[in-house]
Amino acid sequence: MSEVSKAAKSSATSELQLRPYRRNDLDAMVALDRICFAPEFLFGKRAMRQFVEAAGAYGVVAERGSAIVGFAITQVEPRNAHTGPELQPQADGPVAYCVTLDVSPGERRAGLGGILLGELERWAHAKGARSMMLHVWVGNEGARRFYGQQGYRVVGDAPGFYGRGIDALLCRKHL
Repeated sequence: MSEVSKAAKSSATSELQLRPYRRNDLDAMVALDRICFAPEFLFGKRAMRQFVEAAGAYGVVAERGSAIVGFAITQVEPRNAHTGPELQPQADGPVAYCVTLDVSPGERRAGLGGILLGELERWAHAKGARSMMLHVWVGNEGARRFYGQQGYRVVGDAPGFYGRGIDALLCRKHL
């Protein structure tokens, strides 16, 4: 049994705790990302650190016992942060961008994704964001359904967003 499996099994009955990201979480977050996503969608350790520790970023971690069972990262986008107009601050305020949402396979379909996303939305709104945007792979029906149930609507296409021939949809929710 892998160390991740042992930790998940021993913590299955522990109470879920949410807390802000800490630097010593990074290795566990990268390991969970490798479990959650195919190689073309993964963040390396350096990229993950850059996203979660960037100015205007917030990372939230979900733990059961001492095991990280989920995490999410968002950034409130400063004016002109991206060249695409879809991510520019709107007239009613800045835009938050959900960089990633990772939930351990054993925790899926139990509400943790919605809890993490809700925490990002509350934080972003408190920081002045009036909407949250994210990209989702066009082939990930489960994620597309999940985000739709959370109030996100497709507002555009992003051809090649994840690499050549791997397209995404751009989704938005007003906060």
